Amino acid sequence: MPLRYIRILKSIIILKMNSIKNNRLKNIDALRGICVLLVFFTHLSITSWFVGRVGVAAFFLVSGYVIPFSLQEAKGARSVIYFWVKRFFRLWPAYWLSIIIAIILMTPIASEISIKGILLNITMLQGFFGVENVIPVYWTLQIELCFYFLICMLLFFGYSKNEKYCTAFIVFFIVVYFSMALSRYYMGIKFPVAIPIAMGLMFFSAICRIRRINGQELPIFLGALLLISLVPTCLFAYADITKPGEGGAYYIVAYFLAFFIFIFFEKIKKVPEVLVFLGSISYSFYLLHELVIFFVRKYFLEMTAPLEFFGVLLITIFVSWLSFFFIENPAQSFGRKILNSLKNRYPVILGGNYTQL
Repeated sequence: MPLRYIRILKSIIILKMNSIKNNRLKNIDALRGICVLLVFFTHLSITSWFVGRVGVAAFFLVSGYVIPFSLQEAKGARSVIYFWVKRFFRLWPAYWLSIIIAIILMTPIASEISIKGILLNITMLQGFFGVENVIPVYWTLQIELCFYFLICMLLFFGYSKNEKYCTAFIVFFIVVYFSMALSRYYMGIKFPVAIPIAMGLMFFSAICRIRRINGQELPIFLGALLLISLVPTCLFAYADITKPGEGGAYYIVAYFLAFFIFIFFEKIKKVPEVLVFLGSISYSFYLLHELVIFFVRKYFLEMTAPLEFFGVLLITIFVSWLSFFFIENPAQSFGRKILNSLKNRYPVILGGNYTQL
């Protein structure tokens, strides 16, 4: 039976691979595919949380590598406007779809959360107001928004692709997360250490992209500084975690693995097309996989472990592909039309060419 699922999955991938745009960074898409599978394996209880943490950390590195370079405008208010219109139509439509599905399925959180909580979830800002996420994976999106805000600051002044400013941010966040870790250890204050750590990772990968574009070597010293600083940070920040298989040492290993996996994929050119396909639908996959797991386990309780794995994987890939081609792509096309309309109506404010969203 598992072989049958594999053949069906292979047929879907072969049929749809030609629909993926050729102007994407295939090695980075492949890394996205690896990341989303690691998170998927963790939530399916095939592996421990540690594996999922590796995937999430690598996801942050991917964001830093891609996001600051997805813009055509160099500086000023028009870059900021372009950036947020682009991000809105890239992120929110598929995100709203996942909220709707969670409510329809009556997941444990969706069935208990208040109307106010749902409304705040719609904004994607719920974490900043202490409101529970409708789907637990949303927590990483709020960290992404923090990075977007900082990128917009640099964009406005034309420094988003400036290595010196990115390096300054890395040093700043190293100080911040180490200070937070000490506060957690000595004062018991539960500062969100994961946020500045993610910021440091994203600005590091942004520098990697700058170096790659300029034909320079990757910033080895800066990467070593970042990794070394994570060792005492994780040991202090997570010293209170005594559950077997968790704790500071496991966080250290997870971040190191994510770092080296990112470096490996950043350097290679030829990658499996299956991973490229998974990477192209990874955002919808990330949003929807927990809902598929919930649905299968609620209505198909008698499934054996291998059957559950292949069944959930196949369904998740299929619904993610539907979301990608019928929600994500049309939304981004609509966003391009809006940007071109704004360009024509307000050429002084926007200007530029918005043909690629």
